[in-house]
Amino acid sequence: MADLALLEDVANGRIRSERIFRQQEDLLANEDEWLMSRFRLPRAVLLDLCGLLGPALQRSTRRKHAVPVPLQFPYTAGEQANKKAQFAAMYGFPNVIGAIDCTHVAIRAPNVNENAFINRKHFHSINAQIICDADILLTNVVARWPGGKALQHVPQPRAIVERTIGLFKGRWRCLDCTGGRLLYTPEKVCQIVLACAVLHNVAQLKNVPLPPDADCCVGPDPDPHPQTFEPNAAAVRQRLEVMRRL
Repeated sequence: MADLALLEDVANGRIRSERIFRQQEDLLANEDEWLMSRFRLPRAVLLDLCGLLGPALQRSTRRKHAVPVPLQFPYTAGEQANKKAQFAAMYGFPNVIGAIDCTHVAIRAPNVNENAFINRKHFHSINAQIICDADILLTNVVARWPGGKALQHVPQPRAIVERTIGLFKGRWRCLDCTGGRLLYTPEKVCQIVLACAVLHNVAQLKNVPLPPDADCCVGPDPDPHPQTFEPNAAAVRQRLEVMRRL
């Protein structure tokens, strides 16, 4: 009778099965080469980010933490004068504080208002506005428009901003069509773009070397055929491996 009662309790959910916890691996124990191939950042920079963001990510507290973000447009007269001097010295453009352009980040077709996200190149995307300085640092990123919204182009030094966008998307391949499309909601993709922008500046300020294939993304957004968006098999395998280790 006792055995039958036990089986009845298990069947009715009154007794929970024992949870099995998988032992978590210390990813930061790996060599820099492995970390760079998976996270695009070496151990020292990742540890800095953990220390910086750790308090803000704690679930056990309701306190709000101001996280310093290395993504700052030059508003003061001194900052603008410095940016102007950099552009004049490096590219011969006077009175320029930033180069501006837009780039499309491919996404899967959203469930709501799908047609608004089809851009002029006939794929679903988020249209992100990028402003950079002469040192390939991002000073402003606005990622909130559906790909079907045409943004007004402003005359600017195209070479520097196209190279900046290319290296930005080359370092974070999930933003480029060669890494496949992002399988999240448009709102989530906008957050991913901003997070990658911050990490781009962190990498630039820390002199983190670019991936060997980063230059492949430099240039205007391509006109892809539908099959171009098949996810890169190696990239998918790496993502799945990282998810498994977490």
